[in-house]
Amino acid sequence: GGPSAAELAGKSMADMSAMLKKYQKQKGSVMGTIVAKFSAQDLDDLAAYFASLKKSARGEASYARDIHPIIAWRCMSCHSPNGEGTSKSGLDLTGYDGLMAGTKQGGALIVPGSSASSTFMVMITRKDHLRMPFGAAPLSDDELRVIRTWIDQGAKNN
Repeated sequence: GGPSAAELAGKSMADMSAMLKKYQKQKGSVMGTIVAKFSAQDLDDLAAYFASLKKSARGEASYARDIHPIIAWRCMSCHSPNGEGTSKSGLDLTGYDGLMAGTKQGGALIVPGSSASSTFMVMITRKDHLRMPFGAAPLSDDELRVIRTWIDQGAKNN
């Protein structure tokens, strides 16, 4: 098997990229078969994601390690400075401060310590046409669980 997530945390992007390319050449291995399906750009994106991982206490959700990569992947195509979502709502999700500032219409979306009271959770779990990300597949159960945990743990900028 390959290294654990804890062993990968803190490695440089160059190290991660080299490791993924090595796996890609191992066509007979399970990891090689999986990684072979990714484009060069996807491998670079994966390397950047893994390189962004920071070590944290076991069970503690981290904005930098856990939340920002989900938001970058699922939300920032619309909620970035020139995005349609930002122009309509004022919500810029390119960083922690923007997420915590919320929208120009309703203000804060995150209530630290209470995912049940956080409008952000309502928006990403809705079952109607207003669910975010708008016009895209809903967040996975794992993505929702991580976001819910992070909010319930205080929505720290860690």
